[in-house]
Amino acid sequence: MSSATVEGLGNAPAQPIRTLPPIPATHRGVVLSPRTGEPHRPALLGVAYAFAYLSAALAAAGFGWAWWHAIHMETWMTSTRFIDWMQPSPGSGLSLLAAVILAAICAVTVAAPWVAAYVAWAGRRWARYAGLIAVGISCLTLLMRPYAWVAIPPAAVAALLYWLPPVGKYFRQWEIVTAKPTAIALDQGRVRYGRMDRYRPPTASGSQPTP
Repeated sequence: MSSATVEGLGNAPAQPIRTLPPIPATHRGVVLSPRTGEPHRPALLGVAYAFAYLSAALAAAGFGWAWWHAIHMETWMTSTRFIDWMQPSPGSGLSLLAAVILAAICAVTVAAPWVAAYVAWAGRRWARYAGLIAVGISCLTLLMRPYAWVAIPPAAVAALLYWLPPVGKYFRQWEIVTAKPTAIALDQGRVRYGRMDRYRPPTASGSQPTP
């Protein structure tokens, strides 16, 4: 038999060696992503993430629009609805308060959907309630001028997606993965080795009783 047809050490076999695919990594029965080592994130969670960030971006844009008009004297009084209601004189203490309120509205309306999206991505179930709170906070954009309210619908869509079953399953998987191991209660009685007691629990005083 020629060396070209010999199958063995140093020679490729005539037929390829068939192997099974690698077993997916699991933790307590939850299949983990080989890329991240975390539970697989459903596509709906990515959609919710995008809507939440869209809401934050639109809120920031509404703030920028209002702030641009607030820094010009001729449009100060009409820059936002609440400034129109307050009618503060430019440079007065009330006008400074209005500016602080405007900055606070921007901070909370941008941060609320972002925080909800972040904790949902991290697998925290309370992201569902954070999403609902973010919807309520996004309603503060109504205090701006028209078109700032466009930040509300994306926040509402994201909050709804957090409650859908695929995202709920993802939250449950994270709870399983991050659950603390159950402590095993040890027997506090005598330990026998053969026919004699080698150990006895200490007495109340802390000393070891005499066998």
